[in-house]
Amino acid sequence: MNPIRINTKIHRTKYFIPLTIAAIWNIFFGSLGFFNIQLSNSLFLNAAMPQSEIIVYKIMWLVVIMVGIGYGIVSFLIHRFRFFITFGAIAKTAVFMFVSYSWLNATVTNLGAIVAIGDLFWVIYFIYFLLETKEHGFF
Repeated sequence: MNPIRINTKIHRTKYFIPLTIAAIWNIFFGSLGFFNIQLSNSLFLNAAMPQSEIIVYKIMWLVVIMVGIGYGIVSFLIHRFRFFITFGAIAKTAVFMFVSYSWLNATVTNLGAIVAIGDLFWVIYFIYFLLETKEHGFF
């Protein structure tokens, strides 16, 4: 009697590695901000953060981590939870514009501007991904 063979190889799309890197990108920077707000403040901002704003920044960094987890889910299942990619492209565009303006006003450090430029590259990739896989919808 022949045993039943189950194909255990998982088919990964060409989007798996870039979306996984996007997930790691967000989880890394989100964790840096969430777990060490003073360090992230000194790396990315030229201004001191008032104590009253720390909870707002913690929530923002938690959202960044959650979106990173969403990118990771989409990397495995490109037809599910695509709203993470759509909203990520919109949010990363807004972050880039805000950080660029703040950098010109010397509120954001050069490292913060570099990270924002990295986010702009992710926006370009996310738009490419959404257009290439539009048969699954944008959300």
